[in-house]
Amino acid sequence: GTTNFIDKYAPSLLKENFFEDLGECTFRLKFDENVKFVSGLGATDIVIKDGGKTLEAGIDYDATVSGKEITVTLKGDYAKDKVKKDSLKLKVSTKESVKYITDDAGNALNKFENKEITVTKATK
Repeated sequence: GTTNFIDKYAPSLLKENFFEDLGECTFRLKFDENVKFVSGLGATDIVIKDGGKTLEAGIDYDATVSGKEITVTLKGDYAKDKVKKDSLKLKVSTKESVKYITDDAGNALNKFENKEITVTKATK
């Protein structure tokens, strides 16, 4: 017989090594299972803060997804050719209620808050 496994577990950000700085003002977030989102909309579930300023999805950053990783590329005033500092200390969270980032079964990503990351602008 076959057993249909129904995935009821929401994907989560990894507790350790959840972040990778790729250089060029780009970073990767890592999750415990495959995640997906409709192009363009996933970025709106991610909240990035630079001190007191909240960056705007689509204007200050874009996000792409592949397997268990979401890659965030800073742009606009945060693009590598505009940033004055060699590195940026940012805080990354999800929105209070995640709408677009899900696993393959459609379970919305578990929320996370104020994960501190450092993104460099040099090429790695």
